[in-house]
Amino acid sequence: MFKALGALISPSNMSPSFPHPSDENLNVYILLDICHMLKLIRNSFASGGLLKNGNGEIIKWKYLVDLNNLQNSEGLRLANKLRSSHINWDKQKMKVNLAAQVLSNSVADALEFCCDVLKLPDFPGCKATVEFIRLFNNLFDIFNSKNSFQKGFKSPLREVNYNYWHPYLETCYTYISQLTDTSGLLMTSTRRKTGFIGFLVAIRTFQGLYNDLILTKTLNYILTYKFNQDHIELFFGAVRACGRFNNNPTAQQFVAAYKRLLLRSAVGGKGNCQRQDDTDILFLGDSISVNNVECSASDISVRRKYGLDQSPTCLDDHNYIKDNIPNLWTSSFELSEYKEVVVGYIAGYVVNMVKRHIKCVECQDVLTLNDTNYINKLVMFKDKGGLCKPSKDVVNICRLTEKCINHILLVTHGKLPHGQDIMLGVTTTVVKMVGFSRIFQQLNTHIINSSLDDNHVHRLVKVIAKSYASIKLYHLGKQQNELDSHSKIRKQVSKLVLFKHQ
Repeated sequence: MFKALGALISPSNMSPSFPHPSDENLNVYILLDICHMLKLIRNSFASGGLLKNGNGEIIKWKYLVDLNNLQNSEGLRLANKLRSSHINWDKQKMKVNLAAQVLSNSVADALEFCCDVLKLPDFPGCKATVEFIRLFNNLFDIFNSKNSFQKGFKSPLREVNYNYWHPYLETCYTYISQLTDTSGLLMTSTRRKTGFIGFLVAIRTFQGLYNDLILTKTLNYILTYKFNQDHIELFFGAVRACGRFNNNPTAQQFVAAYKRLLLRSAVGGKGNCQRQDDTDILFLGDSISVNNVECSASDISVRRKYGLDQSPTCLDDHNYIKDNIPNLWTSSFELSEYKEVVVGYIAGYVVNMVKRHIKCVECQDVLTLNDTNYINKLVMFKDKGGLCKPSKDVVNICRLTEKCINHILLVTHGKLPHGQDIMLGVTTTVVKMVGFSRIFQQLNTHIINSSLDDNHVHRLVKVIAKSYASIKLYHLGKQQNELDSHSKIRKQVSKLVLFKHQ
């Protein structure tokens, strides 16, 4: 169709436009939907497993598989959203958020951190893969700009930032044109060429639109998101919703749905190619109790059940282990280097959670970094000026809470801990294990001025432990839900599920 209209899409001779039929002075530009092109790039990368860049360096999908396996084995993610659903993408091919989260800067940062900082044996030589992921992440940002106030690659195309995005697009065009498979055949010439050619067409199309619309002062800037097909997909989704999500409406049903939508001021909902980055991953309610230091009967029962109470009198028939729990500070419960850096990174988010519940200014001051000799490696690696740097005492409490939860998982043989007041049991155990003479020493004078029943150090420890435990248990719940959903076919077929009762 492009050739019949007069457009050329050969990478060596690209001309993605043709004269307007009624006015030869106007150009009509062609564009393949960027969201679908990103999925095709992911599909080609994952299915083939290996690509080569222009320098002959190998780009491996195996690095992402190894990263996912590492995160699953350690029980913590390295500041990215990669999970089994991204690796087993063929079961959910139409979800663009899975493709966007795989080809993202957070995954590239995790691979680079494992290679350069942790020096793990599974990640040497991943530089080419990191470069590949970053390039398509930045390209997707350029072609998905939604707001005129956004910065960096997400900013709209305008004259003032021309020298920022235009040279980068030229670099990307050369890079994609030189990508080959393992046999040396250019990806733009293989059977899986559509995604790669689609990005090349988009580069030349938006450069042409800039020349025709911005340089002629027709527009002040171009928001590239306006050119993808989310809008029509949202409309189709609204039509399906009017028929109780019927994928195959009759003509009469479509006309009725269309009339109904004409009477509405806007079409709501989300299309399948919108990036779902606004999901609340971590949430802490307002129900944190910071004044109750006493152990309730239910709390003691839970701590006995999971072997958290160290007193010999607590061992009964309901205890999963028949010996005293080892001290969580001992070497047998030491965290790996991977967990150490991830826990320190999460501690920064814990600080922000605690500050919403602790209003004492002096207590808030001791939560952030006051020792320049102690800086978490992952925080340093990821920080671009806005990350919270937790103090060493906060990190130690989070580490102790992580060890406590790891012990529970050991007792339950890896099963998700459950039961009434499990959070309170973990928190009370951490409070008992913390050496109060060693933490928050800056508050020694401050707690003298407070009442005996309102010890600020006790309160800080409880809120920190409970905040971290809520994050960890939420993550464990997400993992369990993902395991339980593997046998479901609802996301693969939409009609046959009626016979599978899903």
